[in-house]
Amino acid sequence: MSNLLDTPRGRRLLFTILYAAEGGPIGLIWWALPTLLRVRQVPVGKITTVLALLVLPWAFKFLWAPLVDTLRPPGWGFKAWIACSQVLMGLTLVPLICLDPAAQFETVAGLLFLHAVAAATQDVSVDALAIRVVPAAERGSINGYMQAGMLVGRSLFGGGALLLGDRLGWT
Repeated sequence: MSNLLDTPRGRRLLFTILYAAEGGPIGLIWWALPTLLRVRQVPVGKITTVLALLVLPWAFKFLWAPLVDTLRPPGWGFKAWIACSQVLMGLTLVPLICLDPAAQFETVAGLLFLHAVAAATQDVSVDALAIRVVPAAERGSINGYMQAGMLVGRSLFGGGALLLGDRLGWT
């Protein structure tokens, strides 16, 4: 199997998937979760507070982006940062399967904050990898594919989760 970074088609596919993986949970958290929490009678003030908290890692990712660029010992490149971030993203979401977001609000909020830190770190790493490996002439189109992946991921896991939950039930 060839390296996806070796061809324009491979790069488009890889960066689309990476941004979809990043956008999916964000759609669930920023779009579906507020609706789910409100339906479960969580006060609007608590919902907006947690959403504001979850935006902070994205707003301040410029603070640790230089660390991602410089903290790369031998054998630890941007791909390792991406893989590590994705593992952490998954590990922070898995416990949510067993938690009631209304009854265990603080625990859910803490896990989602850790997820947001990992997702923002993945974003920094993916962007750094794209800058490093994508030829300058392709960067505009790659960015378009990345944004499309992110929006599709958000739509499927945000609006899609609400439709599926409504159809199948939220238990």
